[in-house]
Amino acid sequence: MFIRWSIRARLLALALATIAPLAAVIVYDIYATANESLDRAHRQTLRVASAAAAGIETFVHETELALGTLAARPLVRALDPRRCDPILREIPVVFPALKFPDLNAVGVRDASGNLVCSMIPEPASAQVVRQSPAFQQALRKGRFDLSNGFVSPITRRWIAMSAHPVQGDGREAAGLIFLRLDLRELQEKLIGRPPEGVVVGVFDREGKYLMRSPDPEK
Repeated sequence: MFIRWSIRARLLALALATIAPLAAVIVYDIYATANESLDRAHRQTLRVASAAAAGIETFVHETELALGTLAARPLVRALDPRRCDPILREIPVVFPALKFPDLNAVGVRDASGNLVCSMIPEPASAQVVRQSPAFQQALRKGRFDLSNGFVSPITRRWIAMSAHPVQGDGREAAGLIFLRLDLRELQEKLIGRPPEGVVVGVFDREGKYLMRSPDPEK
């Protein structure tokens, strides 16, 4: 049958027979390159995510240890607003491992939300604190807690509260010692700016953004 083909058809068939293997090689190379790029992107993403998670986990663990140590101090456990434990003014010195930009944003309140001691300028009223889901959740848990993100009624910035119970004579928490975490500052400290084209997101229990880098305003 091939003998009956015209010269043009024969040349076209010969050209296709020559090009087809080359085209197959090119298509395979594109496919392999795409897979390699995806694998490389996946490895980079996993590496960035793992580093961010490790940094956050370390910070949370160190914060829990620091607040637990403070909560056990006699002057803190006394929950006496007339006797504020002077160590609260020296937290950046006492706990240098935390290295948090707003580390002096620490305070102590009783179980009713009344202010016992605070290093926070213009602290919220007892009524506002009492109605705060973060405060109520920390009291119910009776152990170290990191709240979801919310807008501070004082600074109007997105924050989270890390809190540790202050034990009284009974089994329930008599109060809380807490550290206000400015999420924008925390993001810059723990995540920084990821590689070009990578976005790192940290979410709270409700699936809301706590931190996003870059462009946290989004």
